Amino acid sequence: MLKDKGFSGCIAYDCLGAGQRVVQDLYDGISWQQDPSLLGQMSEDFAKMRKIHTLLELLFTAQTLALPPTQLQTCDSFIARLFPQTGWTRAEFDAFPIRDTQKQVMDFLAALKSHLTAQQTK
Repeated sequence: MLKDKGFSGCIAYDCLGAGQRVVQDLYDGISWQQDPSLLGQMSEDFAKMRKIHTLLELLFTAQTLALPPTQLQTCDSFIARLFPQTGWTRAEFDAFPIRDTQKQVMDFLAALKSHLTAQQTK
């Protein structure tokens, strides 16, 4: 079905929903397939959104750990920053500091190592 609609790449590669998010939030449902002039910018936007969705997947996994309330609150705060309730606006997305946020999230996740070790010994 996806292949018939021109989304054969979606069959071979799991973008974690980043592609749909770019098309719906940033381009109001229009894809590069409908407007080939969008391909370059959409590709850049997709790469950034894919990083965001990868971080979200890691944070959703972290939420399943027995975290202390402060760390759970930090995790929830990162998720809220990466997954706006009303979707991304173009201005918010363009201004979003992906490199800084990615480093902050990865540092936070690295600090959870002791929780993984503690759960493995139980």
